[in-house]
Amino acid sequence: MSDPTQRALLGELAATLGRDAILWRGADLGGSDVDLLVTPGATRPLARFLSERGLVPEPGDPGHVVWTAPGSKPLDVLSGDAWPGHYPALEAITERLLPHTDLPPEPAPEDRLLILGAEAVAGRPVHKIVRRARPLLAADGVADRLAERAREQCAAPIGALISDPDGLERLARRGRLPYGYAVRLALRSPRARAALQARVAGRLSGGRRAGRPRSLRRPLLISLSGMDGAGKSTAAEGIRDHLTAQGLPARIEWARIGGESKLLDTLATPVKRLLGREGTVADPIAAGGPDIGKVQDPRAAAGRRGPVTWTWVVIVAAANASSYRRAARQRRDGVSVVSDRWVIDAVVDVDLRYGRHAVAAAVLRWLAPRTDLSVLLQIDAATAAARKPGDQALHVLEGMEERYSAEAEREQLAVVDARRPPEQVLDDLLALVDRVLDARAA
Repeated sequence: MSDPTQRALLGELAATLGRDAILWRGADLGGSDVDLLVTPGATRPLARFLSERGLVPEPGDPGHVVWTAPGSKPLDVLSGDAWPGHYPALEAITERLLPHTDLPPEPAPEDRLLILGAEAVAGRPVHKIVRRARPLLAADGVADRLAERAREQCAAPIGALISDPDGLERLARRGRLPYGYAVRLALRSPRARAALQARVAGRLSGGRRAGRPRSLRRPLLISLSGMDGAGKSTAAEGIRDHLTAQGLPARIEWARIGGESKLLDTLATPVKRLLGREGTVADPIAAGGPDIGKVQDPRAAAGRRGPVTWTWVVIVAAANASSYRRAARQRRDGVSVVSDRWVIDAVVDVDLRYGRHAVAAAVLRWLAPRTDLSVLLQIDAATAAARKPGDQALHVLEGMEERYSAEAEREQLAVVDARRPPEQVLDDLLALVDRVLDARAA
């Protein structure tokens, strides 16, 4: 997307969202990205607009989503829900927006100056601040309006600081306003106090940009469970695309019992040696092994209940739960996670492969992170066999069907009938996802 095309996109955005999309750092598009603010309640319409035009969201600074397209400057979108408390009140800013004929509106110069002053207290580099402040202060009447606006916003010391760019440069030490001076301002102004708190919090958090709190649109953790053939992979892709279209970057994770293959392979050799066994510790039929068509030998099942095997199953469960936690940690970076399989899939697999194991099930439930939405895509054994012929023995599928129903009831999962066409299943799933998103927004 070339710059003229991007300007046209912004013009179309202005026509669509009006004053709900704001060029909060000004309408000069000469920077490395375009800073866009979306007011509370308009985040999802904006995301749909950008997604429909081929832009893709990625996590940005806390409270931000960066929308990109090849050949175009990124759109750095700040949600109004995450508007920093040391900036002028968002409601007051929107009352004084300056309109443009072909672009979204921008804040009045005095409001932009108060934002810059607050950022100086919050530790932003002074040279960047004064470069933006000088042309704003050069306009007629801005200095007087700045002083008046600062008094209204309980930010008079911030207004005085930014009204003198030369003085601000002289104050700077190592390119930033010294902490001592920031403390002096904080003692005189609640806005400056909030800016200083944001600066300290940013430093303690390991260098995240000061003054930008996390968005209230916390990334989701969604799990899809069910037998093979239930359509989990297709559903996961649909949910991921749905979240992405609403400005929530999302990834799919695949979690199957024994998925920590490198670790488990290392540990499996001594376990098998203790058991005097060359093959798998699990039931090869339930695991979908080469003997899938044979009837399980009861003596083999009895051999899997010794103390070494019992311990091995706990290790497998703990390793699996560890993979869940690692997948969920992506939310720290602003990424929603859609997991293909979760705890009840592992519990069912453990039951079928190793026999019922209360401790392993407890480990899985205790260590796995809490999801925002867990869904069972429910099918019966006959449907599973028809969709994936030869993948599992029928008696194994029948055992799965029974156990999945029991586990879903125990864990109070949402249940969706997955025997229907995929588009109908996805419609029901997206309705559940939207219900979670709407509850967050309420």
